[in-house]
Amino acid sequence: MYDSRRDRLNWTQVGFNDSLSAWIMPESLPSPVDPAQNGTLVLQDMPPIRAGSDALHFETTISGEQQEYLHRKEIGEIRGASLANGGIIKPVHDITFDLGQNFAGWCRCKFNGPRGVSVFIRHAEILTQPLMSTNPQRDERLGWMGDAALSVDEALYNFDFIKMFLNFLNLIVDVQLSNGAVPNYVPGYYFPPDPNWGTALPTITWQLYRHYGDVRILETYYDHVRAYVEYIRSDYNSKGLGNLTYLFGDWVPPPPQPMTDQHLTSSFGFLHDVSLLINMSQVL
Repeated sequence: MYDSRRDRLNWTQVGFNDSLSAWIMPESLPSPVDPAQNGTLVLQDMPPIRAGSDALHFETTISGEQQEYLHRKEIGEIRGASLANGGIIKPVHDITFDLGQNFAGWCRCKFNGPRGVSVFIRHAEILTQPLMSTNPQRDERLGWMGDAALSVDEALYNFDFIKMFLNFLNLIVDVQLSNGAVPNYVPGYYFPPDPNWGTALPTITWQLYRHYGDVRILETYYDHVRAYVEYIRSDYNSKGLGNLTYLFGDWVPPPPQPMTDQHLTSSFGFLHDVSLLINMSQVL
């Protein structure tokens, strides 16, 4: 909450003396990276956010002056919320505003009113009644590898996601154990992997090569893929194909269908990854 009555004089200026603040002074802490474990800090290699035809931009009127992010003539070329009345977004219900789609950004507001009146701004995704659905709460927010493995092919057909998926692969190999095991989500250490979740490592590696034709992707991750497949193969050697370890199995089958035998789904994941490893070996 922001209370303008509590503004400190010149608090936005360089050299401002904050001696009256209740903030605790910062302390210097050692780096979380352990050089003994070959740890290193690296930049997350992700594409920058740019203004473009797939972005949502709009103009607003503040204090009678037109504040433009893009020129007005470009607004018609931007796909996003429909704008009316000179670019001013009008309320849908009293004081509820609808941008027309999910929107990542920020808002800037200026109000005129009596001193001491509180103004609260709350953001939401939809204007409909609450629905039972997957939501950004609890562990649903994690980078589950089973979801990534299932969606990578269609995602790469529709979007230029190479940097995002390369970053995802790096998150996987960063926490891969010496025996080849990978977790079920990244970042994280949820071991052992279900074969249909751990498959994200070989599946994403192969799909990136298929879509971009860059053999360097295979060269970079081949040893990691092989180590993971060998890890699952050790389970196969000790238990057999019909008794492979599983963790989630046929996750949430649509009712009234029964859950498929978990050992069957695990064996599929293992054989699928063996096939991908063979393909990579033939390319290299």
